[in-house]
Amino acid sequence: MMCAPARGATMSGRYPMRLGVYIANLAEWDLDKAKLLPAVLKEGTSDRMWATHALGKWHVGWYYRNYTPTFRGFDTFLGSSGNYGGGGGYWDHTLAGAGRCGTSQHTFAKDFIEAKGETLTLADPSLFGVYDTEVLSARAVSIVSDHELSHGLYLYLAFHNVHDPQNAPLETVQQYPHTRWDGRKVSNAMLTELDSGLGNVTAVMRERGMWNDTLIIFHTDNGGPSDHACNHPLRGAKFGFWEGGVKGVAFVSGGAIPPAVRGTQFNGLAHVTDWYSTVAAFGGVTLPSNTGTASLDSVNLWEAISGGTASPRTEVLHMPNSTVIQPDAACALGADKGCSPAIRVGKFKLIVGWPGFDKVCTDSPPSPTVIPFGQSGGSLSQGTHCSGGEWNPTWTNGVYSELHPALPIRRSLRP
Repeated sequence: MMCAPARGATMSGRYPMRLGVYIANLAEWDLDKAKLLPAVLKEGTSDRMWATHALGKWHVGWYYRNYTPTFRGFDTFLGSSGNYGGGGGYWDHTLAGAGRCGTSQHTFAKDFIEAKGETLTLADPSLFGVYDTEVLSARAVSIVSDHELSHGLYLYLAFHNVHDPQNAPLETVQQYPHTRWDGRKVSNAMLTELDSGLGNVTAVMRERGMWNDTLIIFHTDNGGPSDHACNHPLRGAKFGFWEGGVKGVAFVSGGAIPPAVRGTQFNGLAHVTDWYSTVAAFGGVTLPSNTGTASLDSVNLWEAISGGTASPRTEVLHMPNSTVIQPDAACALGADKGCSPAIRVGKFKLIVGWPGFDKVCTDSPPSPTVIPFGQSGGSLSQGTHCSGGEWNPTWTNGVYSELHPALPIRRSLRP
């Protein structure tokens, strides 16, 4: 699982194939089948009101207004439809699309939206040109600072780091003079910026006396891609069904974690769908009887995590049959992307067909001497990009375009 499928599973508590997505982002979501986590926190039985905020990369339905965050249970949203594009997307907050921009073969539209209730607008112009992680963490700090302490807070902070394009402030990149390769230098810098931003958020939680009641769930949506990440000792990478592609890094933290289990490792099975039930249980929310027509796949892990007991999850369905979306030719032996039906049951994993890139990387040790950025066998390419709000006029549903700021309401394709 990766990108949009993993995010949809996190938000809905369902395997993505139940909502029409099988591999990569190649399908049309049928999100009407599930209520997302922020909505059920508000609709469930609880002894408190809930404030819900989303920041960063959404990627769970965008072309129709009623699929965007504030129509799915969030009070506010600041972020983008999905991945950034261009040479400087982390500063320009732009999305690569079709068309031409100057001498480039691409149009880069502004993709940074502010939403509250049913109002969606392009973000404040002053935010364009500011590094994305800095903007998002500053807004998260503001949300925590202004939060009404008698209410529950669900803050979904989805940093773009460390997704392509590889963008980071030069001064942060230069903190890694002994890292051999430019791509890894920038990836390290992007992770450092993320760590700093998250640190600012946790600091204000402590200042406001919220830390002891806080649960932080930190997780990725897939293994690292083979071109600039290393999943050693796991085999494979993003786009595939080896463990290097589907076993993501995760940890839980916060003052709510009992002292007895802090610093321990949870070795049981877990899936991103499980955060749906786990967050609700931690927050003291009984899920409403109706969370959607699609079967719920989420398992509550809070008792196992907080008590150090065995995981209640016994299996993970990775893929039933991805040739529903991918043609057979794309699933041939040796292809980078995996197209195999795959399932994990206990300690056993069954893969039927070609699971994708199958190498185990060998990461380079630090250099004993300083290697300046740009001199490690080739510097990063500087892509041509535009910072204007242009968009191909045939793409009339783009909320991220100044030319077309309003989206239609999507009606369900199915009864």
